[in-house]
Amino acid sequence: MEKNNYEIIIFTPYYPIMHRTDLEEDTKAVYYLLKESPDNMNILVAHTYFHGFKKTMAMIFKLKKFKKNNYYKGKDLYGNDLVFMEFLLMIPKKLNTISFFYRKYSRILKEHYQRKYRFPHILVFHMPTCYRKLIKFLQMDVPKIAIIHSFDIKNIRDRKTIKYWKNYMETFQSIGFRSYVIKKEYEELLGIAQNSFLVHSGLPNNFLQGSNVKRSYHQEDKVKFIFVGKLNENKNLESVLKALEVIKEVVKFELKIIGVGPQEALLKKMAKDLGIINNVKFIGKVSREKSFEEMKKSDIFIMTSKKETLGLVYLEAMAAGCIVIGSKGQGIDGIIKDGENGYLTDSRNIKEISDKILETVYLSQEKQDEIRSRAEHTISNLSDSKVSQDYFAHISLYGLKGLSHEKN
Repeated sequence: MEKNNYEIIIFTPYYPIMHRTDLEEDTKAVYYLLKESPDNMNILVAHTYFHGFKKTMAMIFKLKKFKKNNYYKGKDLYGNDLVFMEFLLMIPKKLNTISFFYRKYSRILKEHYQRKYRFPHILVFHMPTCYRKLIKFLQMDVPKIAIIHSFDIKNIRDRKTIKYWKNYMETFQSIGFRSYVIKKEYEELLGIAQNSFLVHSGLPNNFLQGSNVKRSYHQEDKVKFIFVGKLNENKNLESVLKALEVIKEVVKFELKIIGVGPQEALLKKMAKDLGIINNVKFIGKVSREKSFEEMKKSDIFIMTSKKETLGLVYLEAMAAGCIVIGSKGQGIDGIIKDGENGYLTDSRNIKEISDKILETVYLSQEKQDEIRSRAEHTISNLSDSKVSQDYFAHISLYGLKGLSHEKN
């Protein structure tokens, strides 16, 4: 190991899966955060993939085989060391699995360093409420940093006691939050977090370079809406379709839906039943670059998710020059300020969604330009390179401060 190099383990349930095609990938947000890792940090990504209870039950008779073939070692596309570890959740709606997995994976991680005569200096946990038992088995007495996602807020509310979570979170040297809203919700539950920082997502530089897109739309013309995301219950496209049905007699519109998911057939049937199927185009899954090009051709981006840690796609839509409609009280709330650089609505209220759609449709040219200009200013400091640098700067600041304290 080179002098002054630090060994960092980053634990995350979500990361690109390159060695398997049979597993469903989720957000790449953590992957993008690692883009600018410093030269003095050696990163090991510990990707913990949790199979839900239903999947576990389907695999239960192959458990013996699964135990032998449930992890993978390799490199990610940045060249970081990667350990992929599968967990089977054994109880419905509980983050519980058998001790075998914790024992096995903690041993694998320790052996990774022992073979190289190294030891980890800092542990970073994305969604730390998922790692209570693994931390216990790891028995690594080094500084720990927690990155709180929306899923953690749900766990704190629904599992264990507030006293339990307060005690658990006090074991971390620092706490990062994926959005303003998540920080606010956390502190309402557990009190003010010491040594805290924000961990936003960022955009590729080439997306930001195209953020000067200026165009206008008029309610007399066909207004072009777009949605990009998974077609599942959480993304709440059903409410968007119902809201568009309310205004179909007064607004000419087109909605492009980019993405795939379990609700695709249901949404197509709903669009037909609501009488707007000719206004809705299901594009399917496309590349990030292609979806960005489609956003550039669109007027209004709408995604009223029920739960959203941040929603990188909102930022992409802002960079593409869309007027953006997002969800109140979710991760984008605070970055988007209603009526200033975009719009926010109650995802549970169809009338409010339809009213907000009408408000954006009838914006004057001057107001459209004003919102786009403010949106451009909002995202100007959110390049993925800068966000990644800030992320590692905070890990260095708080992790190495904790390391120094441990030594003393």
